[in-house]
Amino acid sequence: MIGTNSVIQDPIDEEVEKCNFLSVQVDETTDVSTKEQVSVIIRFDKNDDVVKRFLKFCNVSSGRTAPTICAIIKDILTHFGDSIHRKLIV
Repeated sequence: MIGTNSVIQDPIDEEVEKCNFLSVQVDETTDVSTKEQVSVIIRFDKNDDVVKRFLKFCNVSSGRTAPTICAIIKDILTHFGDSIHRKLIV
């Protein structure tokens, strides 16, 4: 599960369900307490526009490697179910 705040997450889930295409944007940063984090954002079509929705910050201080970041992305996308595979732009 992405987060516990369904007031925010449920509308995003509905938008993703209705969209035709989806991409994932991941960016790494270090916060003020020097913890390394990645932010995960999705971009998708909504009507005639492309919209972005922030999904999650994930702590990667224990390992900022490609397998770690890949596992984070897979875990987040699993929340959206199997239909995500046909929408994902690679």
